[in-house]
Amino acid sequence: MNACDDFVERARAVTPFDAVSGGLVDIGLKRVGTEMVGPCPIGGGQDGFAVHTTRALWNCRKCGQGGHDAIGLIAHIECIDLKSRTGFIAACEAVLGETAPNLNISESEADKANREAKAKALKEQAEERRKQKEHEANSYREKERERARSILDRASDLTLGHLTYFEKRGIGDVNLKSIGHFRSYLNFDYWHDGHKIHSGPAIVAPFMDWTGTIGCHITWIDLDNPPKYRPHLHDKDGNALPTKKMRGSKMGGLIPLIGRGASCKRWVIGEGIENVIAVAMCEGQREDTFYAAAGDLGNLAGPADPKSRFKHPAIKRADKNRAMRPTYVPGSKPLDCSDDRAIPVAPHVKTLILLGDADSETVFTKAAMDRAYARFSMAGRVVAVVWPAKGYADFADWVAGGMEMLK
Repeated sequence: MNACDDFVERARAVTPFDAVSGGLVDIGLKRVGTEMVGPCPIGGGQDGFAVHTTRALWNCRKCGQGGHDAIGLIAHIECIDLKSRTGFIAACEAVLGETAPNLNISESEADKANREAKAKALKEQAEERRKQKEHEANSYREKERERARSILDRASDLTLGHLTYFEKRGIGDVNLKSIGHFRSYLNFDYWHDGHKIHSGPAIVAPFMDWTGTIGCHITWIDLDNPPKYRPHLHDKDGNALPTKKMRGSKMGGLIPLIGRGASCKRWVIGEGIENVIAVAMCEGQREDTFYAAAGDLGNLAGPADPKSRFKHPAIKRADKNRAMRPTYVPGSKPLDCSDDRAIPVAPHVKTLILLGDADSETVFTKAAMDRAYARFSMAGRVVAVVWPAKGYADFADWVAGGMEMLK
């Protein structure tokens, strides 16, 4: 191994979480369960960007892009092209905070031995840190999941006021009282940066995988605030905050909404709860169908194969030197169809309807839905991606405007 190889290996050994916790990357991430989450520096959003605290993994659920080291993380943030040697070395330099070695300068045997000894020690230290972080994260994850289960256990049945929320969204004909998964609070506190900034009615629902409940989804509502009938929430600087949150885990799970359960051979799945319920109402709550929500686009589509990414036809962003760089869009090819970083779809499902959201950025969303189509396609299964009609932001709006039943 020469000095340059050692330089690259040391850069590869830096995990995404090392980069975030060590201050190398500062993009406003906050701890949620076993992840640090926040807006994607490229795709935006609220909490779709995540860095795992124990697994060497970073992932943008909005873009569908991710990786296993800090090199890729830095390249994503700084718009560095890793396909070129110059770009790859530049990313390694940014990770380590040092200049790559000059191979034209000879290295003595003593210097080589000293360098290799340091590299070995750093590798052993990194492994010890990884084990400690894994232990801490596993403990934190289980505590978060218990908190999520506690929120669900303490909640009450849906009240008339909570049902009115769905009616105002134009999807009130569904008999939500018959859905055992939905629960409610008359007043549920909203915390941000350690401060309670709101308390009001909320609807809660579980995130579930094949093992059971892994998290919960919380939606705060405000029946006097059209058109979404959710409160306007802001941080101390006046920045808008999401009116939906989750506790516990959501990756690899889904929110069961309507139907006799996962044993159904026809599934309808979309990002948001309201959109899926709107389609269920429009279809007359088909008895042969299981309706569920993924929570977000990344959980619906899963990560993309980095090789399938492409340049956005219009959007560019400034790098740290203020030079305009292309924005890369995660492509339509899934990274691994067998992993657990997307909703779980049972093998017995013969018809899978995926609901697209028209109120998100078009190119990113279209690529993600194409990726979901590819991920879940298999012999003997019909997969269809369905979009709301032109002019409607989502299916809930379309239903309110007179959407026809899906066939």
